[in-house]
Amino acid sequence: MLAESLSNGDTYASAQGLESKALRREPDPYVPVGATGGTSLVLPGPTMQLRSQILVGRRCYALKELFVIEFEFGDGEVFATHRTLPVHGNGSTQQEALESFCSSFDFQWRHLVESPPENLTRGGRKRRELMLQAVADVKNLQD
Repeated sequence: MLAESLSNGDTYASAQGLESKALRREPDPYVPVGATGGTSLVLPGPTMQLRSQILVGRRCYALKELFVIEFEFGDGEVFATHRTLPVHGNGSTQQEALESFCSSFDFQWRHLVESPPENLTRGGRKRRELMLQAVADVKNLQD
């Protein structure tokens, strides 16, 4: 996975802005189910910019442009999200949240992009287009 590659010193991703300042965000058009509830104790954290690819198992997603993942911390959990894609991850550490994010990205790709568009709702087709805009190529890696 990408998180494993980070710990080995590979150049798949670079962290940026490791300060704890509040990030000003525009409202996202995609709001996950259950997003209205929750705690008020979530603190914004660093962002991570992935420059080339996301690795999940034997799948490699080559990214078109800079891909920013934002981390938030609260209630003993770390949350990883992308502003416009329907992808979220969480864990007890930043690495676990990143691994969860990558698995969620793979799951969303398989269910939104690899499904026929006519099987998706209007919202699903819109999220499908957003994912297609982020990824340049998908490869299955060999051993």
